[in-house]
Amino acid sequence: MRVRCLRLREADPMRMRFDRDAATVLSKHAGPAAEAPFLVELRAWGGALSRPPTVPNAVAGRDAAYSLLAISDPDTEDRARRDELLGAMQPWATDTTYLNFTGVEDSSVDAVRQAYRPDDFARLQHVKATYDPDNLFRINFNISPERREAHNDPDLAALVHDVERRLI
Repeated sequence: MRVRCLRLREADPMRMRFDRDAATVLSKHAGPAAEAPFLVELRAWGGALSRPPTVPNAVAGRDAAYSLLAISDPDTEDRARRDELLGAMQPWATDTTYLNFTGVEDSSVDAVRQAYRPDDFARLQHVKATYDPDNLFRINFNISPERREAHNDPDLAALVHDVERRLI
């Protein structure tokens, strides 16, 4: 028996506030009458994710109340309709994303950067430059190593030392 696998693509979830106008736009593009050729998940956030972390980490977007995930198959028309929905929902978006919900379309440096606060992204680049300067581990939502000239920053060196100490 042969099994066919349909490759699904995910668009960045948009973390947003959600009100009546947002519900109207979502219903127009993805409600029962829209016959949308994609899957939509509206997820309420909060709880433990919204609380400050016990141990400092790089998870951003803790203030988002909702996320919107839209998944389509690779068909060009289906993806265009999905992207139309995401564009229509943009007024409610926070322009951040949650890395666990990003898809293959979201692997560019700019897309990955949206999952982190700027200072966290810079620290992660420094850690990457320290432990993987040749970017061997890059087949993922990659954070490229910072340029080698930047390794002289004593604050970042102290941070890397602190991270190493916690991991041991």
